[in-house]
Amino acid sequence: MFNVKCIFLILFIPFAGCTSRYHFDPENTISVQPVPKELTNSIRIEKQTLTFEEKKIASECDYDLYDVFISKNDEVITNLRWYRSKRAKKNPRPVDFIWPILAGKRMIVANLYAANIFAPIGVDSIIIRQNQKLFKTNPPRPPKDFIDFNQETVRHLLRAKHWAEQKKLFDQNRFGITGTSYGGILTAVCIPFTRGFASYKIVMGAGGIPNILNESVEIRVVRWRKKMLEHIAQQIRSQRTPVLKEDYYNNIDVHEKKILDDANSQLQQGLKQIEKWDPLYLAQYTIPEKTAMIVTLCDYHVPTVNQKQLWKKLGRPETLFVNTGHFTLAFAYFQVKSFLKEMAVRHYELDK
Repeated sequence: MFNVKCIFLILFIPFAGCTSRYHFDPENTISVQPVPKELTNSIRIEKQTLTFEEKKIASECDYDLYDVFISKNDEVITNLRWYRSKRAKKNPRPVDFIWPILAGKRMIVANLYAANIFAPIGVDSIIIRQNQKLFKTNPPRPPKDFIDFNQETVRHLLRAKHWAEQKKLFDQNRFGITGTSYGGILTAVCIPFTRGFASYKIVMGAGGIPNILNESVEIRVVRWRKKMLEHIAQQIRSQRTPVLKEDYYNNIDVHEKKILDDANSQLQQGLKQIEKWDPLYLAQYTIPEKTAMIVTLCDYHVPTVNQKQLWKKLGRPETLFVNTGHFTLAFAYFQVKSFLKEMAVRHYELDK
């Protein structure tokens, strides 16, 4: 007997993979802005002191798989997973740096891109792995930590780029980045620091990090938001109760409402600090013809409205609009695969 969920899936699945395509129009875009030296000079890496180690861990039909460790003073500071394509027609070859979902250890989607999309067409992939927990809740990471996280993200990419530049195997004129979800956000953040790259592919990335952190229904974000408000409220409560004394307990509802309102105000002020490291601000430095996006039209995890805001700020690049939510993008896997493959072929000039 069919239940409501089965009926919903039967009705929804035929429409879930529906897509529409926006083709980049050079007459309807932004003018490219020069990147200020103050911005690029704000992020530095330790080129002279870095050492590299590569370890082959597997071999498949389309690629060899390596772990790459970048160290400083015998301490590993950046981990990479390298998919070396066996299908490259000639060297030097293009390479795509990939940000995983949540920019962490969850590499299912990143592995899928590397193994099933890029390796078969002769593009190497380098997945950048981070060990930091972005939405830490015990104690919750304050908003300013998102700035530190984004800046450290750029450093990881620049170290990976430096490693790749040491290898004659790679064509330095055909480097690119692909990122999904928060990895898509990080792809946009990295654009000003990689203006020489040939390709930026942003999947479900968005701008307006403060709004995303306020509105997202992603369980980790909701949990972080709740814990952050509780943490700030407890700090305010600890400061006020000794002063208010009995009046606090006699009018506890009034004072608690004020405490929670003030806690939310403090959180919003903290989130506002992120603006200079937000994709909506950094998007002005993009080169639209080198950029491509996939936007999910029913997304409440990385809200669709924020994805569209970033699309406009990036100069309306070539885009695949998909009629799914965040996780149901899987229903449109073949359309996504075809689009990313097409963009890689175009940006890396694989058909020449």
